[in-house]
Amino acid sequence: MKKIRITIILLSLIGLLLSGCGGAKFSITSSSKNAKIQINDVEDGTFAEISDMYVSSGKTVHVESSLNKGKLKIEFCEAIDVSTGDEADEYVAGAVMDMVEVGPGETKEVALDVGRYVLQLTTVGQTDGTVQINIE
Repeated sequence: MKKIRITIILLSLIGLLLSGCGGAKFSITSSSKNAKIQINDVEDGTFAEISDMYVSSGKTVHVESSLNKGKLKIEFCEAIDVSTGDEADEYVAGAVMDMVEVGPGETKEVALDVGRYVLQLTTVGQTDGTVQINIE
């Protein structure tokens, strides 16, 4: 329960940092098994990050795009735990293990090794719409 609260707080803070004065560029709702990414008509090269997703044995990552325009590049980076002692787990992105790019109406699958991943998101071109990521 403590991890869920901390995750919600971190996601809220990330959302606030990404929102700036012009409204939120990304709206991300995520857990360790899925993420919904709403992209609000942003320019090429806009960046966001999802801090912690877990792929267990026999599971595959499914990426489904409902983008209206543009593309989203998703880099699956190894998650490196930088917390110490009694601190809550905190992960940073390590090496890129795999990458996919999805455009309007595309669906892709990614087979990753068992482990935790940080997802780095970058828009390609003027991008608007939603991308859903599920680990099944």
